[in-house]
Amino acid sequence: MSKSKKPDISVFFPVYNEEGNITKLANDAQEILSKVANNYEVLFVLLESSTDNSEKIIKDLNKQDKRIKLVLQPANFKGVGQAYKQGYEAAKYPIIFYADGDNQFDLREIKNLLGHIPEYDIVAGYRINRQDPWIRRLTSKTYNTIVRILFGRTVKDVDCAFRMVKKDVFKKVKLTRRYGTGTAELLIKAKMNGFKIKEVGVKHLPRYAGQSVFESRMNLPKVSVVTSVLKDLFDLRKELRNESKKA
Repeated sequence: MSKSKKPDISVFFPVYNEEGNITKLANDAQEILSKVANNYEVLFVLLESSTDNSEKIIKDLNKQDKRIKLVLQPANFKGVGQAYKQGYEAAKYPIIFYADGDNQFDLREIKNLLGHIPEYDIVAGYRINRQDPWIRRLTSKTYNTIVRILFGRTVKDVDCAFRMVKKDVFKKVKLTRRYGTGTAELLIKAKMNGFKIKEVGVKHLPRYAGQSVFESRMNLPKVSVVTSVLKDLFDLRKELRNESKKA
């Protein structure tokens, strides 16, 4: 990317009860974006049923800087896939980056992804030395294996929430999944439509504050989460098969 022509970038973070993470996310995003972007915005996609001070914190940050914006996700349309969908739709700039709201990545590595954007349509991070409990790593490995069995290989870490996408991708790719399949859906449909995908290793960090809402004790995924993800995967497979028959 030429130093003389910096890109315009939208960044978004899905958040739910992440009051301890939001200010750091905003500050870290602004620090790197002020260096690599011409114009930028930082969006927080907040589920309306969030019960902590997340909404107030985002609104206070917006008063300080209008480039920080609140996007409300309706409580009756919960699901991280829906949050991703709303983030992509709300983003106004031609390059979109997202990460989850738990501060488990070094946002300065946005620069590493940005270097590949002129040649690729999607730059997907994969976690190096993942800093999660072993049960969560095993769950992720199982999920990645199921996705490969059902859809073939896309990238090595389909649920890594550190990704950069050209907005033009969504002229062809329509996201329909509401739950945890959202990260995989984008890659699967992008590959089917011939978009170029680059994988880049990124450092993974321990969660900065709070705890995951998708897990019960001992870091085991909640039964409701597992059920919704599996249903999403098989519904996605059915959707793609139906589209293939129509083509």
